[in-house]
Amino acid sequence: MTADEPDLISALDELPLWSAPFGLKLLEVATLKKAIQVLDIGCGSGFPLIEIAQRLGRTSRIFGIDPEKPALERARYKIGVLNIEHVMPLCGTAEQLPFPDRTFDLILSNNGLNNVRDPRSALKECSRVCRPGAQVVISYNLKETMIGFYGLFHRILKAHGLDAETERLKSHILAKRMPLADFKRLLSDSGLTCAASHFNTFHLEFMDGTTMMRHGFISHWFLSNWRNILPEEHRSTVFGALIQALDEMAALKGSLLFKVPFATLNCYRTN
Repeated sequence: MTADEPDLISALDELPLWSAPFGLKLLEVATLKKAIQVLDIGCGSGFPLIEIAQRLGRTSRIFGIDPEKPALERARYKIGVLNIEHVMPLCGTAEQLPFPDRTFDLILSNNGLNNVRDPRSALKECSRVCRPGAQVVISYNLKETMIGFYGLFHRILKAHGLDAETERLKSHILAKRMPLADFKRLLSDSGLTCAASHFNTFHLEFMDGTTMMRHGFISHWFLSNWRNILPEEHRSTVFGALIQALDEMAALKGSLLFKVPFATLNCYRTN
């Protein structure tokens, strides 16, 4: 197979911008060894699952788990094109991992464990399937993610007298981005020790509000959640005002620049 073959290009030329900064740091922190068992929680369409499998080679076995079947089909397609035999993506949830106790030497989750429905149960499951001394590496975007946007959204809701929706926005942020101190307490309660936390930041830049809302990642992964904060009768008015405010901010500053701070947690099962 050569670089001008469509299947190979399709399998290689695909890494979501959102996943990359978190995942590259995660790969730096993970300790790779021969002949280990690895689990990627929230593997999606295959990153960093496939990359880890290719780096470790055939002496290791790598499993991925994700609840989204279409994403897993994409991962399986790439695995087949790349002829990787020692990796297996499975459909399932972090709260009910389909593995025996003490199976894994390394568990990875690239911005996945902060998006599960029940973080406490998910972390207990992580601990259960870890061998003693196993490494667990978690990338985790922090509650200050895109704080400039959410602050503006908050002010627009308040200006329209939508107090209940303002509280709903706060709850939405906390549900997706638990304060790091609270997450670390859940880790400890689950039998996992956070040995080190690495902090980094990247930025998302857009020319104006309309451009931001039309961006593929924003429109498909964020916008519906933002809209669902509002009753249908208020959506057009509020989002019109929000986009106008974003446009004014962009005109003043030259563009919209939102920071995405994140932590990479290097953890171990202690017993």
